[in-house]
Amino acid sequence: MPAFCNPSKLPIEELNLACNGLTDNECGTIISKILIHHCEYRDEIYWKYGLRNEMPPIEQIRGLKLLDLSFNKLGEKAAYTLGRALVVDRYLMALNLRSNLIENSHAEEMI
Repeated sequence: MPAFCNPSKLPIEELNLACNGLTDNECGTIISKILIHHCEYRDEIYWKYGLRNEMPPIEQIRGLKLLDLSFNKLGEKAAYTLGRALVVDRYLMALNLRSNLIENSHAEEMI
């Protein structure tokens, strides 16, 4: 695990990037990397404790749980990239994409 992957470096549980004019080029890949990074960190915690057939202490299970990307300019590329990140993320509890440029066909790619 990289040095930057420790509980004290992952205090973010809610990230609000609403109303920032974010576009596909600026946001999709970066947000996906954040989601994947947090997911990998938590998976590793569960794996380490699972070796001893234990559950990790709740204070060690940190990371992003709520992501608000509403009222931006995200479209097909962001939907696709976020969709790929969500495939591996079992921890994110809420994702707000309201009022973006994501059409129904783009949203289907996230499923």
